[in-house]
Amino acid sequence: AFMPPNVAPFYDGTKIRPANVGDYYILTVRLQAEYSGALPVVEFRVDLGGSIGERFKETLTFPKGSSTPHP
Repeated sequence: AFMPPNVAPFYDGTKIRPANVGDYYILTVRLQAEYSGALPVVEFRVDLGGSIGERFKETLTFPKGSSTPHP
């Protein structure tokens, strides 16, 4: 994971842990993926855990077809 200079680590390898109550972060996720199965979709989810649970879910499709990299 890329961390900008002078920013204290906040990711413990499993969870994002804010420094203070009420802190918020803007996350950018960049990836390249391809599929080889029957269903050309992937679901990306952000789950805050506990009673809050899942706060974000996006279903992405692969319009270029099977075995073709998609950014």
